[in-house]
Amino acid sequence: MVTTLVVSDRHSVREEVGNALAEAGHDVMACPGPRPPDYACVGGCKNRCALAHGCDLVVLDADLGSDLRGVGTSSWDLLNFYRGLGIPIVVLAEGEDLPGWVPTDRIAYLPRSAPGRSVVSAVNVLVDTTPASHGADDRAAG
Repeated sequence: MVTTLVVSDRHSVREEVGNALAEAGHDVMACPGPRPPDYACVGGCKNRCALAHGCDLVVLDADLGSDLRGVGTSSWDLLNFYRGLGIPIVVLAEGEDLPGWVPTDRIAYLPRSAPGRSVVSAVNVLVDTTPASHGADDRAAG
């Protein structure tokens, strides 16, 4: 079973994507991302994030409150944090949110308005092409 972390400050995104993933048989964890007033996040501060270390894949909304306000931990910071951990990522974004973000075999991009079933399909493709499950390795190691 795949454990997916859904990071968005929009409850509606966390709920729609989370429900679609759960219905498809995934374990789901939800995170609202960096919170006011300073929009700091342990992931962006390079500390261990229990949620990140407990997941196999991340769905990241690239339009967080920290991005809109230009302070704290940005979605770019989180993307780099998850990439550094070797976690595959599905990024939900629109064109203007993607400067310099290059898709790879471990990163997929979908429009923020993509329905939950499209996110499930992208997650399944990334999981099927990922050599080893990051979260499972971490949990087995301790």
